[in-house]
Amino acid sequence: MISRLKHCLSFIVCLGISTPTFAVWDIVAWDPPLDYEGQTRSLMYQPIGEASQAWHLCVTYPHLKDPYWLSVNYGMVEEVKRLGVNMRVLEAGGYPQLATQVEQLSHCVDAASDAIIVGTVSFNGLSPSIRTIAKNLQIIQDNKTVGEIDCLLLMHNMPIHVELVYKFYLFDPAITGNEIDKWIGPNRNDSLNQKIKKLTEKQLPLINHKKTQEIIHSLGHNSSSF
Repeated sequence: MISRLKHCLSFIVCLGISTPTFAVWDIVAWDPPLDYEGQTRSLMYQPIGEASQAWHLCVTYPHLKDPYWLSVNYGMVEEVKRLGVNMRVLEAGGYPQLATQVEQLSHCVDAASDAIIVGTVSFNGLSPSIRTIAKNLQIIQDNKTVGEIDCLLLMHNMPIHVELVYKFYLFDPAITGNEIDKWIGPNRNDSLNQKIKKLTEKQLPLINHKKTQEIIHSLGHNSSSF
């Protein structure tokens, strides 16, 4: 059953540049996300000072043969060293090597990685490796909404519970407390710390609710696997 972030699957293409001073970066974002023909806007991003725990990441690249992917890997390696997390790096050997990357994803799943980071050899080619069981699944009991499961997936027959969050937080160094307490929403009534608490104490444990398990069973799957 899922009760930790390690059972959430993240597909991200990352470009990291390590900096010991945690300088604020001016980055470009697209609206809507990943639509490179859409509108662009500037965002200010400041790296976190430390990881909340020693996460285990599994990364697969198309290859490590050109300056772009070598620089991506360099940034990733430097950041995981700085943050104190663990990373396993795999490379498919080139863009034609779809079967190799699919197999590598299976290895990442078998290793119970906390997150899987993918630089895809083929976005459409990898899609069949993942099957959606349910999405936006409302859990209702006694005519009251208990909560909602964002997405249930199967990846290489491994069930995965995914909760998706798309929010913006600003870093305010004037706030007292731990590093994570300084990340606040634009209206200052929201914070990254509160969001993580809600995710870990309410959203992810919803998979263990009795009504949720009944619904998953009705979909033809064993609820205890999630």
